[in-house]
Amino acid sequence: MFKFNGEDGFYEDEINGVRFICDVPDKDTVELAEKFAQIYESKLPDIAKTLLEYGLEHFYGNKTVEEIIDALGTPEIDLDGYNISYYEHTLSDDDRVPVVEYNGEMEEFLSASFEE
Repeated sequence: MFKFNGEDGFYEDEINGVRFICDVPDKDTVELAEKFAQIYESKLPDIAKTLLEYGLEHFYGNKTVEEIIDALGTPEIDLDGYNISYYEHTLSDDDRVPVVEYNGEMEEFLSASFEE
């Protein structure tokens, strides 16, 4: 069940180890979060490949898909912003946060960035 986080100004929930945030939850948002929680693990190889495609090695050195998956940590999926952020990653000591943009119901990963 989504709860308001007054400090950050959004609603949040965690399902199966996946953290979700949104501006205002509704029935569709809850259903989407539940679906994403079920499919997230199967999408990890594609997420890791997207991070590699967009320059992960520049910030974190050479990594295999498996090493990336193991180091991503808890994802934060922004259901309104269509992105997945990895604030708890252990890719390196670099403070940059890997962020992956997706479309629809994670059918495709469009880009990745490494935000300071």
